[in-house]
Amino acid sequence: MRKNRGSVTVEMVLLAPVLVLFVTFVVAAGRFNQAGTTVREAADSAAREASLVSVGRIIPSGVRRARAELRRGARWCSEGSADATLSQRNGTRIVTVRVSCAVNRTGILSVMAGPVRVVAESSEVIDAFAFR
Repeated sequence: MRKNRGSVTVEMVLLAPVLVLFVTFVVAAGRFNQAGTTVREAADSAAREASLVSVGRIIPSGVRRARAELRRGARWCSEGSADATLSQRNGTRIVTVRVSCAVNRTGILSVMAGPVRVVAESSEVIDAFAFR
């Protein structure tokens, strides 16, 4: 029995850093996934809204909606940005919204090095008959 004394302590000392690293990885993966979902939803929602307004309001409407969606997801994202562009392909007008944000790394994730940005882009065809 005397040979095994202290073996549990040694095992915990060896396993504790691995367990902490694993938990940190799981939290980071969840936060990155949620930030990605927030950015994709913001881009999709902004592109959809921009495609339904009159031509003069397409860009401001898309950017405003994307920023509003990013504010709703502020728990996961910080330093968000949004940009909307209007293009034409084969006679069809298309609005494209590009949204990005930095993944919020407060708490346990603050030990991770370097910023991580999540980017999403969404395009919608503009309804040609909506404002005739």
